[in-house]
Amino acid sequence: MSFSGPVLPPPTVPVSHSITPFSPIPVTADEDTINKEHAEIYSFQRSLDNKFNHLFGSIEKFISSISGGSSSDQVNKTLSD
Repeated sequence: MSFSGPVLPPPTVPVSHSITPFSPIPVTADEDTINKEHAEIYSFQRSLDNKFNHLFGSIEKFISSISGGSSSDQVNKTLSD
């Protein structure tokens, strides 16, 4: 049995991108280095919080647009039933 269609190349395997692991604060770090690391961690956490809040708000708007009411109204209705 022969096939008359184009021959497809074999699937390619995605190349994994190396992710630099978070390096812990060295034991010998001075106070300025520690304060800098803490500030960077705090800034990163705040950034994640803001992104999560934005995502949550977008999800609520989407749910509201497809359900005709707010998602919190739906939750309250479900809880009161």
